[in-house]
Amino acid sequence: MVFDPYAGVGGVPYMVRVSDGLQTRIGSATPNLVQIGRDYVFSPVNDDFYVQGQVGGSPPPMSGSGFLTLFRGNSASAATLTQVGATYPTPSLGGGSGLEIAITAEGRFVFHRELLYSPSVTSSVLVYDSLLNFEAPVYRRPVTGEIGMWNGFSLSKDGARVCFLFREPGGGSSGPARIVSGSPLFPSVAAPVTPIFDYGNGCRYSADNHTILYWASTAAEPRPQIYAVDDSAPGTPVVANRPLVSGEELDNWWVARDGQRQVFGTRLNFAPTWNLYSVSAASPATFIPFAAGLFDDGSLASQLSGGGYVLAYSKRPSPSNGLRRLTMLSTQSANYLFSLTRADSATGVIQFQWAPTQ
Repeated sequence: MVFDPYAGVGGVPYMVRVSDGLQTRIGSATPNLVQIGRDYVFSPVNDDFYVQGQVGGSPPPMSGSGFLTLFRGNSASAATLTQVGATYPTPSLGGGSGLEIAITAEGRFVFHRELLYSPSVTSSVLVYDSLLNFEAPVYRRPVTGEIGMWNGFSLSKDGARVCFLFREPGGGSSGPARIVSGSPLFPSVAAPVTPIFDYGNGCRYSADNHTILYWASTAAEPRPQIYAVDDSAPGTPVVANRPLVSGEELDNWWVARDGQRQVFGTRLNFAPTWNLYSVSAASPATFIPFAAGLFDDGSLASQLSGGGYVLAYSKRPSPSNGLRRLTMLSTQSANYLFSLTRADSATGVIQFQWAPTQ
């Protein structure tokens, strides 16, 4: 799938067959489909794909007179899509679903976000069962006084679990909140697995498929901490970062997809640089300090390798200035790094991605 931002107003996506370069404009033969969004995912087991689309309303850019929802297609006939998401009242003010699409490893369940703006802002995690052709909210949709899911959702590596932060009544987009966990097989049975906390910023699954790591602050510790909770047997969450000294705060955080390891950064007194630490679930009290005085302007997100042993980031001569060089940083040894960008290169890195492990 290739998105051409210059092919039309708002951009146009094409399905390109790599064997001969044949291009098909996605959704071009689908009635009432006004434009395709940039959220999409391919099935890992067949030629199906899922994409967000705008139904009805004015031509792009979207005026809010139509609505957004989830569509299913096949790469062999990409011009014709089938709506599998909900139909929403119009005008939607730009609301609907089909945001942040993710699919489970066996290709059956497709998760996506519903974000509505009328009569108030609410957000939910939805799951589409491609076997039963059925869509449902995970846990529940928010009621009056609630915002609902915020800061995204996370799937376990095996796809059997999903977690997300759910805003409680009386709070805004920053809390109070709890972490909710559930199964795509029984979405309505999803339930909170943590106490209510003052502020939070999402959750991530560890590679064991049941340990949830999340970022939160409480009345007892207003500085955000990383907590761990077992969603198979929820108990009291435990702090998973090293103790912070006076004036120190967390800054940046990664969880390995394939290994029981997380990496986090700290900074002191709002300094522009961080110190980085790595910790394994096998030795939760042993924090490896592997980088000090690191700066990253955040314009190109750093990424942790599947096993958690290498952090890839774009190194620049000074914050927000200079050529970005793709640099590999070991999370096991202090200041052990090397650049993949040639020393004589005049072109900086603008995008990179770790290849997924099988």
